Amino acid sequence: MFYVLDVIYARYKETLMTLVKRAADSDDAAIIAGGLYHKLASGHMILTCVVLKKALAITTNLSDLLQSSQIRSHFSDTEVDVSKFTKDFVVKVCDKISAEMILRFPPENMVILKGMNSLNATSARYLDEQLLSQLVDHYGTDILDLNKTLLQLEVQKFKLQCDPNIQLNATNVDPKFYPNLMKLFHLK
Repeated sequence: MFYVLDVIYARYKETLMTLVKRAADSDDAAIIAGGLYHKLASGHMILTCVVLKKALAITTNLSDLLQSSQIRSHFSDTEVDVSKFTKDFVVKVCDKISAEMILRFPPENMVILKGMNSLNATSARYLDEQLLSQLVDHYGTDILDLNKTLLQLEVQKFKLQCDPNIQLNATNVDPKFYPNLMKLFHLK
């Protein structure tokens, strides 16, 4: 799995370009290529690939080692209980992975990531008021120079007046009507 993600990560642009070219054809595979393109190009998929690649990079060596013929032959000749060794070793590795994930993605940074995700029109939690409020609290109304109450009203107005599937930006809505919300979009 790590090696597949590594190739996709290293050849991301080329993969997307190939899918675009293939989607232009007129057969059933073109439809699949178009669907794959949209999945790979989504922010959720990109974030997932980056996180998985980092997590799997830590465990790949362990996986390769445990699958190697050297370790199997070494333990088949001795009286060592491989299952106990493996269980203890895997627990230690999992603890290390958890510690690394917390180190790399501390809870205060997760507030930012979730808040940014709520600014993505393809997200299931697009313009989620709770996530936006947490994002504002993280940065502070002074730094962002916005009014939290007006922000909530702007979000509700946008949801009532506009297509919920469009990405809010200066080209499809007048920023004068959503000044506080636009300040959050400028964080991206």
